Amino acid sequence: MRQRFPKSRLICRIDMSAFLAIQMFLLFLFFPFPIDGLRTAAGVGVDLPKGERLVTEPRALREDALIVAIQRDSTLWFGQEKVPVEKLSSRIRDRVILGAEPKVYFRVDAHAPYGAVLEALVEVRKAEIKDVAFISYQRGAN
Repeated sequence: MRQRFPKSRLICRIDMSAFLAIQMFLLFLFFPFPIDGLRTAAGVGVDLPKGERLVTEPRALREDALIVAIQRDSTLWFGQEKVPVEKLSSRIRDRVILGAEPKVYFRVDAHAPYGAVLEALVEVRKAEIKDVAFISYQRGAN
């Protein structure tokens, strides 16, 4: 007598779809998204102040933008490197000579000392840069 149902066969392959779904979930879980100003484009942690009537600065997102970040412990960052305040003007001049826009964008922690910001501004003026912008968040956003 013939069998109605064929014999069960062994499956000789591994289904990777569940594994890939878990990997994608973990990737997005641990991916460093900016959250409420705690991380800048350069990866430097600052808690940006909130303001009103802000102007959009899309050029601050360019790769060659001159971004100076000051943390609450007065640590100064130029792009992705930690820089002593005395060398800031020469680094800015070098980048402008290489073709960067002559505008400096400051990302200053809301609790950074005023003196540290003033020293950085003096060094920017020594580099003969007159166009300066401070990055902040819109009040009421988030």
